[in-house]
Amino acid sequence: MVQARPQGRLYSTGELRGVMQGAALGTRGDLVSEKNPPSHPFLFLGNFSCAASYVAKSLLVLGTAPTAGLDRLHRRKWGVDIITGCFSAASQTTIKGKSITPANDRGGSAVVFPVTGNVYPAGHYSVILNIGNPPKAFDLDIDTGSDLTWVQCDAPCTGCTKPLDKLYNPKNNRVPCSSSLCQAVSTGQKYNCDTPTEQCDYEVQYADLGSSFGVLLADYFPLRLTNNSLLQPRIAFGCGYDQKYLGPHSPPDTAGILGLGRGKASILSQLRTLGITKNVVGHCFSRVAGGFLFFGDRLLPASGITWTPMLRSPSE
Repeated sequence: MVQARPQGRLYSTGELRGVMQGAALGTRGDLVSEKNPPSHPFLFLGNFSCAASYVAKSLLVLGTAPTAGLDRLHRRKWGVDIITGCFSAASQTTIKGKSITPANDRGGSAVVFPVTGNVYPAGHYSVILNIGNPPKAFDLDIDTGSDLTWVQCDAPCTGCTKPLDKLYNPKNNRVPCSSSLCQAVSTGQKYNCDTPTEQCDYEVQYADLGSSFGVLLADYFPLRLTNNSLLQPRIAFGCGYDQKYLGPHSPPDTAGILGLGRGKASILSQLRTLGITKNVVGHCFSRVAGGFLFFGDRLLPASGITWTPMLRSPSE
C-alpha cells in the first residue's frame, strides 16, 4: 500500500531553478530539477513543424512535413509516413549547423504517439500512454522541462481533476528509496533513505505554480514499436496523490505529466537504459492542431540531416 505522508516544505527562491521558455512543449518546466534545458526550438514551414533531438548529445534536427490528410484507418502508418517525410525534407532545408550522422547512435527502435492539443487556445499538447497489465489509458501533458512522468493516483487523491475510475490504482509496486531512480527524483531536496526498502517519496513544482506530491512506482508500459512488435517494459513513474494548481489558469484536463527531460528518471532515459530506443525524442506538429511524438531514431534517415547544438542553459 502507498502511504500518504505530510507534504514536504516549500523551496526557497534560491533553490528554484529557471523557468522554461517554452513555445509549445515544455511550458510547465520542473523548477526543482538540475537538468532543466530550454525547450526544443521549432521551425514552422508548410503545414507541420518538426524537430528531433539526441537528448544525451544535445543535438537538434529540424525539417518540414508535406501536406497530408489523416486517414483514421491508417493512423499509425500515416504518422510514420509524415515523420519520415518531415525529416527527408529536412535534407533539402538549409540550416546553420554541421551535417553529421551521430556516431554510435544509429539503429534502434522507435515508437510513435498521436498528439492532441494546440498552442492556442488549448495551450498544451498531450498523448495517451497505456500503463499496467491489463493496460489502462492515461492522457498525459507533454513537458520537455521536467524528468518525472506521473499520473493522478487513487491513494487516495487530493486535488485530482479526474474522476475515480480514471485514476491509477496502485498495487504493491513501489520503487524502494535505495533505488538510484529515487535519488534522481529527489534532486532539489535532501535525499534521505534510512530504510532501504521504504517507499520513495517525490515532490515536484512547476513554473505554472502547479505541483505534485506522491510516491515512485514501477509498472508495465505496453509500447507498439514501428516494426509492429509489442514490448511491455517496466518503467518507474510517479503516483501523484496530492496535486495543487495555484496559477492564474486552469490546469490541463489530463491525468498527469509526460516528463521528457534529460534526467535519469525520464521515460526516455529509462527506455535507453533498457536498450529499447535511443535517447531521441522528436515531434511533428500541425499548425492547426495535433500531430505526432516519437521516441527513438529508427525514423531518421542515415544522412542528409543538419544537426545544430542545443543550448544547455538559458545563459548560453
